[in-house]
Amino acid sequence: MIKKKFVALAGLASLLYAGVGYASNSVTVDGAIYTLTYSGSALPDLDPAHETFRVTLGIDTNAYSGGGSFLDNVAIKVSSAATGALFSAPGGTGNWSLLAGGLNSGGCDGSGSGFICANGLANSGKGVAVTTGNGAGIDYAFTFDVTMANGALFTGLDAASIKARYVKADGHMAGGLVSNGITLSVPEPESYAMLLAGLGLMGFIARRRKQQDAAA
Repeated sequence: MIKKKFVALAGLASLLYAGVGYASNSVTVDGAIYTLTYSGSALPDLDPAHETFRVTLGIDTNAYSGGGSFLDNVAIKVSSAATGALFSAPGGTGNWSLLAGGLNSGGCDGSGSGFICANGLANSGKGVAVTTGNGAGIDYAFTFDVTMANGALFTGLDAASIKARYVKADGHMAGGLVSNGITLSVPEPESYAMLLAGLGLMGFIARRRKQQDAAA
C-alpha cells in the first residue's frame, strides 16, 4: 500500500514539474518548439532609468519538419524599444553577430523597433545545423541581455515576439519565416511550492517504509 502511494506521489510530482511555469510560453511551428523565459527579475545595475533582463529563447528541433538544414537567424522582441547583448548562444557567442532590428526572409533586416536579431556566422554563414524530422534533433538556447526603460518589459499574453529563419544547404530559406507572438514566462512560485510539498511527502513515506522494514 505504501509503495503504491509512493508511486502515485512520484507521478504527481513529475506532472507538477513538467507544468511549472512553462504551460503558456511555448509555440510549435513545423514541429520545432520555441519557448521564451526569464528569471522574473532584472539584473543588478546602477542605471536608475533602465533595467536589463536576461531572456532565453529555447528551440527544440527534435521533431522539426520544415526542410531546413541550418538554423540561420533568430530574433526576439520583449519591449517596444530595447538594446541587447548576446550572453550565450549555440557554439559560443562568436558564432553569431547581433543586430538591432527584426528578421525577414533575407535574414536580419535592421528594422523594427524593439527587435534584436542574431545572425549565424558558422557553416559559411548558415548558422548551426539541425536534424530534419527523424527524432534526433538538437535543443538550442539563445540568451540575450536586453536593456530597456523601466517598466517596459512585455509580460502580457503573447505580447512578446519571436522569429526564426532556417536555410537549406545552399543557403536559401527553407519553408516560411517563423514569426509568432509568445508569452514571456517565469516559473510560478505556487507550482514550485506544490512540487516541494509533494517531494517532501514522498520523502516522509520513504523514511516510514525504511523504518518499518528495519523493525520487521
